[in-house]
Amino acid sequence: MLGGHNSQREYSGIYLERDKGGLRLGEHERHDFSIKKEDGFMVDPDSVDVPYVHMYIEDSLGNRHTIPRSREYLVKLHS
Repeated sequence: MLGGHNSQREYSGIYLERDKGGLRLGEHERHDFSIKKEDGFMVDPDSVDVPYVHMYIEDSLGNRHTIPRSREYLVKLHS
């Protein structure tokens, strides 16, 4: 999953390659992708665009792996 939290520390995320039914990588397998402007906002049931302030990748075991410098990149993405 690609996820993160907003300034109130509320978390949200979306599955990678969700249009294709998800993505599952094997050990030491790699997947490259780009984060677009719309990916920098939380998925909100009320359809309110809430920007992330920090992002991570979550694996199938629930471990979160921080995206290096995500705070810096999100500020640029939202401006």
